[in-house]
Amino acid sequence: VKHSYDPYDLIANMQIPNLFVDRMGKKIETDSRTSVQIRINGIKASQDEFLAIPAKDIERIEVIDNPGIKYGDGDVGTVIDIVVKRNTAGGLVNVNLPYSPTTILMSPSANAKLNYKKSQWGLYYSGFIRDSEKSWTDKDEWFHLGDKTIHRIQEGMYKRNAINMHNLSMTYNLFTPDNYTLNIAFRNEIQNAPHGGTNAKLYDAESLDYTLAQSVSDRKSYTPSLDVYFKKQLKNNQDIQFNLVGTLIETESNKTYNELLNETVPLAQIQTNVDGSKKSIWGEAIYSKAFKNLSLSAGARHYQMYANNEYLINDVPTKASMNQANSSVFMDLQGKIKGVNYLLSLGGTRAFFKEGSQANDYYLFTPTFRVNFAPHKRGWMQYMFSMKPSIPSLSSLTSVEQQIDTLQIQRGNPNLKTYQVYDNSLRYAYNGNHLSVSFLIRHEYHDNPVMEEYFIEYDKLVRMEQNQTYYQYAEFYSTLALRNIKWGDWSWNAQAAIGLARHWTKSPLYNHTHNVLLLSGSTSLYYKKLGYSLSIREGGGLLWGETILKAERVFNMGLTYTHKNLYIYGGINFPFWKYRNGSERVSKIAPVTLWNYIKDAERQVNFTLRYRFEFGKAFKERNRKAGYS
Repeated sequence: VKHSYDPYDLIANMQIPNLFVDRMGKKIETDSRTSVQIRINGIKASQDEFLAIPAKDIERIEVIDNPGIKYGDGDVGTVIDIVVKRNTAGGLVNVNLPYSPTTILMSPSANAKLNYKKSQWGLYYSGFIRDSEKSWTDKDEWFHLGDKTIHRIQEGMYKRNAINMHNLSMTYNLFTPDNYTLNIAFRNEIQNAPHGGTNAKLYDAESLDYTLAQSVSDRKSYTPSLDVYFKKQLKNNQDIQFNLVGTLIETESNKTYNELLNETVPLAQIQTNVDGSKKSIWGEAIYSKAFKNLSLSAGARHYQMYANNEYLINDVPTKASMNQANSSVFMDLQGKIKGVNYLLSLGGTRAFFKEGSQANDYYLFTPTFRVNFAPHKRGWMQYMFSMKPSIPSLSSLTSVEQQIDTLQIQRGNPNLKTYQVYDNSLRYAYNGNHLSVSFLIRHEYHDNPVMEEYFIEYDKLVRMEQNQTYYQYAEFYSTLALRNIKWGDWSWNAQAAIGLARHWTKSPLYNHTHNVLLLSGSTSLYYKKLGYSLSIREGGGLLWGETILKAERVFNMGLTYTHKNLYIYGGINFPFWKYRNGSERVSKIAPVTLWNYIKDAERQVNFTLRYRFEFGKAFKERNRKAGYS
């Protein structure tokens, strides 16, 4: 706590096994690509709300691996719930001012919270502004179009890419110990990407002539949402909670693609304009009761969505409307028998899709079984099995066809089906005062997953998604962490991890495998109020369908100075490496190697000034019972 300013710093300094913290990017990732859900006092929170918590106000951090269906129908791999002191008076104002002199990159934020007796009001703002003048994409691609083969090389040219995002949230929390909690959050997200696309020279490997390919795009979106949460404590260790979220997403995107022979002779122009509107409502109700060595939770949740998209492709209008509904019921039993903790989670999901006159209805069984125990002092072992439904995305289900360039077409498929995912994992961890070691072995199998396939139609390459045979991966991941190694006024934390994985994808048309190596490490060294931090992540990625996705690199280091409510940071990103991310398509009829580069991200210098104003604080300890996690 002494060397931490916010929850991200605190989690990084605690060196929690299986979690990798990017302090600069304010991201938390798991060892196995599953999502991380963040909560504050049991309530789902946004990143802005999470970041606004002073580290010194945190009572404890609860980390729940493989949490079960109670925490969501999706792929929630880890829940991080920070329990904070309850303020009964005063408030605070946080100001975060980052600056980069080497490029246009800013992510300012500010928030204010006011407490009075049982109530707390909050106002949060965060922004992200980036304007890169030197980004480009290189490609090497083959097209085997029947009796014709094209080998096309794309030499990327500098292109301006700009984006700005703004988030504004207002929250109200009413809390009475051992009685009820009411939390209302109104969130707004505004995105504007006025300058996007790519510039490149396209060469036929057999010719000296080239084609200038220009892609210009802009995109806007506005997403307001209202989140209402209520929890009531009942007699005899019972409680009931309700959560209702309504969201509206309005999007507008425009893209123009031009090809010019030798930069002068027009060859093709493709214009695509999309106006989208999506309305959704999500709600859940959960009942819980705690017994002596057993806790029971049962509930239901429902998601209803309506989407309308209007496409204008080369002045030809097309409309697509989608109705989607997901309903689920579940029951979680958590208990303890002779030192062994267990979770049995049973659930069922109904998924419904309708586009135009075509409708699909599916029912899925979603059980989870988890058992964990201490094989020895400071040791912890867990086995987990789960069956989870996976639902096709709306963009995949639409029947609209879009032309990507003169050779490629993207086509939707309204006949896609929901499928099951089977997940097995075994974890072991040793957690000492200064040393922790963890191991993970995991296997995941997707039965008839929605994955891509490519085929030739009228001398064009068509990409469309289908329910394929299977996707599976097996992985091993190990972490070694040292924390709070102290001598005098010095303190040191460090973590190193290695991951090995193998991926398989199979369909009637292809059969691919891919091996993955992931290396990561982080360290922080403190002397009184000064600190040094370093985070590195290299490798990783995955095979999905016929595409190998290359993971984004992480390399940042910096110096910090912390004095009471003042925090100063100065650092650099990618001081020695190039920033890049990319993909490789391993299709026999259309193999591609692609790399994206951002010159401005290399040797990017960053400065951050953060200050917190606090006034009139008084605390009341939160009375919260911990379950079997």
